[in-house]
Amino acid sequence: MGSLNGLLEFVAVVERGTFTGAARQMGVSVSHISRQIAELEGRLAAQLFVRTTRQMQLTEPGRRLFDTSQPLLQELMRAQDIVLDTQDVVEGRLRISLAGKFAEEQLVPLLTRFCTEHPLVQLELDVSARNVDLVAEGFHLAVRMGPLESSSSLVATRLLAVPLWVLASPALLRSLPPIRTPADLPAEWCLPLVQRPWDFVQGAQRASLQPAGRFASNSGAAMTQAALDGLGIVNVPAYYAHGLVAEGRLQRILPDWDGVEHSVFYLVLPASRHRSPPVRHVMAFLQANVVVPPC
Repeated sequence: MGSLNGLLEFVAVVERGTFTGAARQMGVSVSHISRQIAELEGRLAAQLFVRTTRQMQLTEPGRRLFDTSQPLLQELMRAQDIVLDTQDVVEGRLRISLAGKFAEEQLVPLLTRFCTEHPLVQLELDVSARNVDLVAEGFHLAVRMGPLESSSSLVATRLLAVPLWVLASPALLRSLPPIRTPADLPAEWCLPLVQRPWDFVQGAQRASLQPAGRFASNSGAAMTQAALDGLGIVNVPAYYAHGLVAEGRLQRILPDWDGVEHSVFYLVLPASRHRSPPVRHVMAFLQANVVVPPC
């Protein structure tokens, strides 16, 4: 029997129209989609898409493959759901890996609530910055920020996207000229988080800034502390500073402009592992109850 690898990616590309859209739907990187499609074309010895700068068009072999495989994949998913529905008892052991401030403050309370509501579940949380090997270490689920790197052993489902807030201490803002648009941001006072540019959008308007402040870090907590100490203006995920803004210790800048970039969290699990009722229920529970801090 030939390998079925790449068929899910292939169908997702056809349905979404682009590699980028398919990657977003599946919670993986664009490079993973591209590699899977290339390997599928190699196995079939056929070109499936004609790639142009604007769109992906199916070739005749690609159209035949889609017309045949798409309904079969849907039937396989339905068959799996039928079996799972007959065994839908929420009991057993769950090992979940979490990391970071958002997970500890937002997800741990939800997971303890889930455990309370399902007394037959034995829940083990690994809360650390260590990037665990889900398959080798026997984890059922992980919450991770950012899309997966190319991997055929893991799948991901998007949980939520958290906006970035531009923040500074009230004392620093009193010492600077008024900031009404991104063009008013003084680059020398803007502190780089992992050296990324700051991109903004407001309707049809777009603006970009390369921060050039004298303090930089790859830690949102460190950047938030730098803002509290008056070292500069920061652009960090909202969950780092919601309470500090409410207390008046930090002040939001440009709240009418949206950041192009968000911190996106995914539920990640082994691709080959059967989704037991506890896994499916805890995923649905988190998706239904997790909330983005109000803007």
